[in-house]
Amino acid sequence: MRFFYALFVLTLWAGSIIAQKPQAPAQIQPTGFSPEDFHPAVDLRRATQPRFTAPFPAQTLPALQPPASTGYMQVVARDERGLPIFVKGQLPRDVRREEVETQAMYFLQMNAERMGTTDPETEFVLQKRNTDELGMEHLRYKQFYQGVPVYASELVLHAREGEVFAMNGRYLPTPSGLSVQPQITLESALSLARHAVEAYTAFSPANLPDYLREEDEAELVIFAPQIYLPKGATSMQDESAPLLCWKIELSPNALERYVFFVDAQSGALLHSYKRSCSFLPKGIYELPDAEEEPAGNKQSCSVSRSPSALLPPGPVTAMATDLKGITRTLHVYELSGTYYMIDASRDMYSAAASNLPDEPAGVIWTLNAQNTNPQNGNFTVSHVTTGNNQWNNPTSVSAHYNAETSFEYYFNKFGRNSINGQGGNVISLINVSETDGSGMDNAFWSGTAMFYGNGNQAFTAPLCKSLDVGGHEMSHGVIGSTANLIYEAQSGALNESFADVFGVMIDPTNWLLGEDVVNTAIFPSGALRDMSNPHNGGSGPNDPSWQPAHMNEYQNLPVNAQNDNGGVHLNSGIPNKAFYLFATSVGNSKAEQVYYRALTQYLTASSQFIDCRLAVIQAAEDLYGAGSSEANA
Repeated sequence: MRFFYALFVLTLWAGSIIAQKPQAPAQIQPTGFSPEDFHPAVDLRRATQPRFTAPFPAQTLPALQPPASTGYMQVVARDERGLPIFVKGQLPRDVRREEVETQAMYFLQMNAERMGTTDPETEFVLQKRNTDELGMEHLRYKQFYQGVPVYASELVLHAREGEVFAMNGRYLPTPSGLSVQPQITLESALSLARHAVEAYTAFSPANLPDYLREEDEAELVIFAPQIYLPKGATSMQDESAPLLCWKIELSPNALERYVFFVDAQSGALLHSYKRSCSFLPKGIYELPDAEEEPAGNKQSCSVSRSPSALLPPGPVTAMATDLKGITRTLHVYELSGTYYMIDASRDMYSAAASNLPDEPAGVIWTLNAQNTNPQNGNFTVSHVTTGNNQWNNPTSVSAHYNAETSFEYYFNKFGRNSINGQGGNVISLINVSETDGSGMDNAFWSGTAMFYGNGNQAFTAPLCKSLDVGGHEMSHGVIGSTANLIYEAQSGALNESFADVFGVMIDPTNWLLGEDVVNTAIFPSGALRDMSNPHNGGSGPNDPSWQPAHMNEYQNLPVNAQNDNGGVHLNSGIPNKAFYLFATSVGNSKAEQVYYRALTQYLTASSQFIDCRLAVIQAAEDLYGAGSSEANA
């Protein structure tokens, strides 16, 4: 009976196709797509058509695909607002003949109603288009409202063999009645942000070297925290209603970067967070900072500079012992009889753009902070040098080795040319202290460089002793240059997790992080984090070594500085465990390729855990095929 019923339905479906014009099979709902997930192949550039309804329940229909001439759309996943965050489909045949950018806009138009966007052609502006190693194209769009960018709103459309087939990302349904004319001046907003920074950190002198400087930025944005933050993360009375804000990014010193959202109508500070990425949640195990000098007593930052070259320069190799007592081969630079810890041996090095040794371009460069802190007026950076190519500073050797090894990992595995993918400098600073001169109990990616402390309480050795620490910090830079995951809540936990993922892939001896440097009195397991077992010997959130391993252990922490931006170092245990399970199923070499592809081609700044899962599955399908063991792992 089922066969005959299916045959009857098939006959009805075929008859309806014959009886109608080719572009309008409007009364039949294909199996596998609910009514809201199927749109007809009308030309949305000329007309808006009503949705179709199915004449009988979708689950009773045979598995049929719509005719190729009509196209279809399927929502793979929705966010907590009910909005599609991953859509797959096929465009109408005539549209598939168009250029990819035209197809992408048509794809957006076909999904506009379910997305709640009124005019995709003006709201979504192409920011980047790239072709990957498989020949697939990926187009990244940023959302705008009346010419103002929507913060954290980004969509990526994907094309295979010249045909757009998928879209993913997070966005804002088109606002209604929102004014984009600010009542608060930029100067007032900047003043408020600077006062907020001064409450808990210090501004460094203005003559900070360019290679450690990130310029301050300010722009008007539409701020809609519901795109990526949990409820209650901001001081907004109604977080479901987007507001016009001044987004201000300040780097008060070489180590820190802060982001502020100031209501452009009322002048209220709605939200802020620290963007600098650390290996350990800052402040949890550290000694209190010493009382700072009054601002008027601050001295200028000094940067030791070297004499001009007198003899022909050149890259050379060196053999040196690191903090583990292992002899490493390093690449350094000889100039006028002095050897600098500058690796200019890579293809990315630009002699024409360099003024060595102080202004290199395209190098791996290790510097000495001489036990000073960027927040203090005496912050000093100097070259690491020797007169005979004999290196007796194992801390600098470890840091330089970490950077070279991490660079080679990304270049050899993925063809990535440095942190920014464009041959930019890779800079490491050793001997960074706390503001009171004690050893800094952490390592940081500042946005421009890696900063290594020498340990204090949580760590018993300079953090650069551990290769996975160096790989972790450099990976933060790669993340910032690709998906640029916002360093708060779930997107921030993903930022930390991907840094851990590539940290352990760069140092693949085990699934531990920081095992070479942690204080076992604080971390009895002997590691800061364990990707194979995020509980790591702890019994709950009050144990410093513990992380959640599953979503049923997720910690809903306030999104503020006191709670590590919503627990970015804590909740990263969940995606960490997911990677471990995936890698042990398919092997490290396949897992790292899938995750790098997910990071660079699918994730966006506001991605959440579910977005990561979808990105990993799609990346695995791209590389190994739909239904493959890798995609099903």
